[in-house]
Amino acid sequence: MNKEPFLKKKSPAKTSELDQLNTYLKLSSISAWLILAAAVTVIIGIFMWGQITEIEETIQGAGECKNGVLTCYFRQEDMNEIKPGMQVQVNGSTYEIKEVVPKMLYTYDMPREILYLSQKTDWYQTALVPCDLPDGTYKVRVIIGRNTPLGLITTKD
Repeated sequence: MNKEPFLKKKSPAKTSELDQLNTYLKLSSISAWLILAAAVTVIIGIFMWGQITEIEETIQGAGECKNGVLTCYFRQEDMNEIKPGMQVQVNGSTYEIKEVVPKMLYTYDMPREILYLSQKTDWYQTALVPCDLPDGTYKVRVIIGRNTPLGLITTKD
């Protein structure tokens, strides 16, 4: 077995000369620093985007406005999420739900224009919204929640 010391005695003597120091120390090139800076910038950018961006959770439906009251039709299975006071968006305007009607409507009881605009199902339920829209039919959506991408990852159910 070779019984040489772990550190050779001649190595420290060589490093005492400044000219030969670069042979023992490897310096990182500028391109390595640029790659590291780019990676850190991307990670910070993703984190900032995850904190600032908002994702809205919505339910789509259709509405029929008559005399300043918008009757919104939604699938019956979505109505357990919709409550009075929630916001309804129609053509870029936002209104508030005043009442959720408990009566269910079957497909055959629905106006044809509403069936064309709404999500297909057998049973529908309505919500009443006072508005300033002209009479007619509209696509509507109810905002049931807002969250950030980072919030979706960190929230626990």
